[in-house]
Amino acid sequence: MNPILTIARHEWRLIRKEPRFLAPFLLTPLLLLGIHGGLSLAWAVSAEELRQITRTFLVLFTLLMPSLTIPLSADAFAGERERRTFEVLFALPVSLDALFWGKILGLVPIPVLLGWLGQTAFVVMLLATGNAEAFTPALVGKTALMMPAMALFLGSLGAFISLGSDSVRGAAQVSSLVMVVAFFTVMLGSPWLLSGWGIFLGFLTGLLLLSGLFLRLGRSRFSIR
Repeated sequence: MNPILTIARHEWRLIRKEPRFLAPFLLTPLLLLGIHGGLSLAWAVSAEELRQITRTFLVLFTLLMPSLTIPLSADAFAGERERRTFEVLFALPVSLDALFWGKILGLVPIPVLLGWLGQTAFVVMLLATGNAEAFTPALVGKTALMMPAMALFLGSLGAFISLGSDSVRGAAQVSSLVMVVAFFTVMLGSPWLLSGWGIFLGFLTGLLLLSGLFLRLGRSRFSIR
């Protein structure tokens, strides 16, 4: 089996062994669904107001679920250093490239899958309650595409910070501060970012380029020392 996939599967097994770690991220979609349903039922909102609320909630899914990569990346690298298990990793019969990319691959899929499941449940709920006019296929498509891009960006940035930190707490705190900045930037700019495909694709390209930069910098930090 490919050593990168072997390392990634090991990371996924560790995540599945800690259901308490995943609980907040499993409850978040349910909470958002409940709040949206309560707003649309408790208050008489116009079709335009419902569309604005729905866009806001779809963007929230896109930002909150990829944030799972923050604690994952903090533990993936700073956690190994804090537990003094880096030496064990480096003793494995695999290359440093395989170790690094396997750990990176272990960060992204679960947050993205949880986010897509939450978005799907949200859209199904709107369709089931007769609120199909609250969203457009383009809006759903853009937020669905943004999900893996945000997860990769936060994961690569978190990995870079984690590789320069001596503790999980320190790595998570710094990464969370950056995540808050990204959260408010995207939320405030979402009407503009989602207004057209040209602007949106430019934003995605920027996220991917930044992710590539942080991955390159992170790989240079990942070494035997």
